[in-house]
Amino acid sequence: MAAVNAFISYRTDAIILAASRLITEDPRLTKALTQYINNGGRVVTLGPSAIPEARVVTIANHDGAAELVGTLLGQGVRRFVVLAGPHERNTARVRVEGFLERLHQEGLEPVAVVHGSFNSQGGFDSTMEFLNSLNSPDAQTAASLTSDGDSPLCFLAANDVMALGAMTALRSRGLRIPEDAQVAGFDDIPTLRDHFPGLTTYRLPLEEIGLMAAQLALAPSAKQASGVTGSVVLRESAGNPGTLPR
Repeated sequence: MAAVNAFISYRTDAIILAASRLITEDPRLTKALTQYINNGGRVVTLGPSAIPEARVVTIANHDGAAELVGTLLGQGVRRFVVLAGPHERNTARVRVEGFLERLHQEGLEPVAVVHGSFNSQGGFDSTMEFLNSLNSPDAQTAASLTSDGDSPLCFLAANDVMALGAMTALRSRGLRIPEDAQVAGFDDIPTLRDHFPGLTTYRLPLEEIGLMAAQLALAPSAKQASGVTGSVVLRESAGNPGTLPR
């Protein structure tokens, strides 16, 4: 809110809101930006917003999440723990809805859905919460994850940084990725190239999204952007590790 007020006071031509929107928009923010738009400013949001007259870049969070699950199912993964992030964040909520809807289409339920912060620490804490719920000593954790003879459990995170936190948590309990547990994320952030094993994820065209947002912000008469879709990227952390590129 403070940053938005500062931009408004500087009389900027446009404001791009890149953060994940809340289910219930801050009424102070809505009021300030509505007045800003009425005074000739332009507001662009990534994803839907309750701000009247805001320009929106629509991102395939729901459909991308469903596609990721469908691809993993096709790779033989059948059991998932969903690291859901905070329910009040629209991005996390919509992605989780996509995960669950695709599972339900196959008659499946997640082993667990664990909510936490939308960051690396949230992924770490959510994964540890689930592992601790198994009531299993560290030495027996790997066996408990695959005790029914199925493929390893896949920790399906609502974004990549949560997934990286989950990988840290799994390693802290002596679990191997992907042999004992698998992990998948969402976004394909650039820093993934620095991590091993490579993270399976849904890749969003982040540069394209930024360009669309800038075009909407800078052009006084710009039309609404079309929806942005991405693609599944299979790497060693989940799927069929023997055949996946990094």
